[in-house]
Amino acid sequence: MDMVIGIDIGGTHFRIGHVNEAGTILGFEKYAIADIVQSDTISDIERAVSLYIDRYELRPTVRALAIGVPS
Repeated sequence: MDMVIGIDIGGTHFRIGHVNEAGTILGFEKYAIADIVQSDTISDIERAVSLYIDRYELRPTVRALAIGVPS
């Protein structure tokens, strides 16, 4: 089953979740942005996303990522 990961990178929180083809939310996590970003913003976010994908065993099923950032 194909999955889509949604990521919201806010000023105070980092939210990540995944949905199936029907749009059903199958997982969601929320962290303080300070807990995710320690030194190198891009690498730290990449690590958080990779850990999430591995935690839910999504690697073979992820078809897309949607990312929202403050502007």
